[in-house]
Amino acid sequence: MPGLIARLYEEQGGAVTYYGKPHGPAFAACLELLGPEVDPSRVLMVGDSIEHDVAGANAAGIHSIFVAGGIHAAEVGLDSDGAGGLSADALERTFATYGASPTYTARAFTW
Repeated sequence: MPGLIARLYEEQGGAVTYYGKPHGPAFAACLELLGPEVDPSRVLMVGDSIEHDVAGANAAGIHSIFVAGGIHAAEVGLDSDGAGGLSADALERTFATYGASPTYTARAFTW
């Protein structure tokens, strides 16, 4: 987990430049790759991490869809196969815990 190593190094006085999610440069680079003709209001971040995917999208000013059956499944009331009692209350509690809210939520994402 590079972020943990970076944080420890930073705590010891080292200079750190954060680049990955949820930090702005990662999202700015993606938007730049899309080009100026793509309006950021038409971009959607899809991810299962509230702390990285959703928070990064919030900070970048783009929409997000939180995939509830991923890493936060147990927190929102789902079991390992995506079944269970997903509720608005559980979602709101979890979003409040991480201080980020998605535009949309889906139980699962299948490609």
